[in-house]
Amino acid sequence: MTLTQYRAAFLARQVWRDRTRDIADRPLERCENLLGPHRPLTAIRRGDIEALVVRLSSELAPGTVRTTFRHLRSLIRSAMAVRLPARPTIDLLIPTRAELDRLLEAAPPEFRVAIILGAHVGLRAGEA
Repeated sequence: MTLTQYRAAFLARQVWRDRTRDIADRPLERCENLLGPHRPLTAIRRGDIEALVVRLSSELAPGTVRTTFRHLRSLIRSAMAVRLPARPTIDLLIPTRAELDRLLEAAPPEFRVAIILGAHVGLRAGEA
């Protein structure tokens, strides 16, 4: 999602009067223009925000810079607060000693170390 898209969605969700929305929209639009309106939210880094503050500080009064930053911070925090779907739970299957012995007997010699590591150390398949 781009900064432009999220800004529109963010402002639409706020329970604000029209005047309050307009007051918040102007600094966010300024940030959007300086950061790039079609820039994905995931591409905005801390250094980008620091450079934005420096640029704003050269053009605006300190209070305006602070207000602009606060509006942008609220937008970014809102984007980060999205809850992702939970991972499905997976039942852990722990082999018995007899099952482990059968696996070791059936496995090629070069693979037996991976089975032992997985069973005794708890390494995942890719780690082993």
